[in-house]
Amino acid sequence: MKQTILLVILCTPNKSKIISTTTFSLDEGVAALQQVAMLKSISKAVPLSFSATFNQ
Repeated sequence: MKQTILLVILCTPNKSKIISTTTFSLDEGVAALQQVAMLKSISKAVPLSFSATFNQ
């Protein structure tokens, strides 16, 4: 009988990096979000975080 071993690695950074929406040309999207959410103001400095899962 053949055994199959599933290896799963989950990577998550310890802390978020703060990015400027202007750097990634996201200002129009942020303005649209502000309008849809009916917010008086919204920050253009946002946290960037991610998780990656590797399956083999």
